[in-house]
Amino acid sequence: LEPEEGKFNWDIIDDIINKWTEKGLKISFRISCKETSTDRIEQQYATPKWVMEAGAGGDYYRNGKKVGPDGPWEPAFDDPVFLEKLEDFLKTFAARYDGKSWLRYVDIGSIGDWGEGHTHSGSRLEYGFELRKLHIDFHLKYFKKTQLVISDDYVYSIRNLEDRNKLHRYILKQGISYRDDSPL
Repeated sequence: LEPEEGKFNWDIIDDIINKWTEKGLKISFRISCKETSTDRIEQQYATPKWVMEAGAGGDYYRNGKKVGPDGPWEPAFDDPVFLEKLEDFLKTFAARYDGKSWLRYVDIGSIGDWGEGHTHSGSRLEYGFELRKLHIDFHLKYFKKTQLVISDDYVYSIRNLEDRNKLHRYILKQGISYRDDSPL
């Protein structure tokens, strides 16, 4: 959606939106910053490559090991450059889509593999309460009219039970709903 910093190709997503909304259906979004495939550049660099080139930390990981530039790139989700670029994107994305009548919800998914909060298929690095709260707060700051939801894995992947419970309480206090990606 943002092949160059500040330059957006909204047609990519608007064509998909229109396909469904023209039929009266509603849709939702998850903004994922890490995919696990390298089939397409959009998957290898779910966070655009220019973010890495701007100095954001991260590396190419697969199943807990660094794999070099043929693997999927995982940003350091706490890196200041990454966070700045993510916030800028969320601000612009929300300005365009927040409150649209066809938008059911926005799924908070800016940390981990597929946006689920864990990094099992990638670095296997752990991120705790404060960073996860910061990512949630970015969404709360810009999506004022649209329901926010979050994967249960985003919370469950915190190993520290006290921090997990603290994040769960924070999510509920903010009026954010849960969803689950698994078939069970």
